[in-house]
Amino acid sequence: MSFDSFAEATQKAVANFARYQALHDRLFQRALHDLLKLRAERRKEQIGFESQKRAQANETRKAETHKLKTAMLEIRLEREKLRNPQRERSSECAHEPNPEHQRRNDQLKTHSIAA
Repeated sequence: MSFDSFAEATQKAVANFARYQALHDRLFQRALHDLLKLRAERRKEQIGFESQKRAQANETRKAETHKLKTAMLEIRLEREKLRNPQRERSSECAHEPNPEHQRRNDQLKTHSIAA
């Protein structure tokens, strides 16, 4: 084997290695791109699920708060009714005269007439 034939075989082998190296570089870059793309999608999905969970928790919290506020208002209203039962009766019977009041008025009239 002569030096020229050895150099020629070496050049073919180096060219072949360079071709395979370029092929492997392209395959690596494509795989890396796919990996980064999948990671980004997975991260977006996790963020999406987290934000959906967060939104659902906010809605649940708002509904619970609304129920509590409604219950508190009902309790306040009941307490007011218990504290001031005359208000309720006076509003219900505003058009009907109270016999006790009528008797007092009559007594006052007779007392003022007699004096």
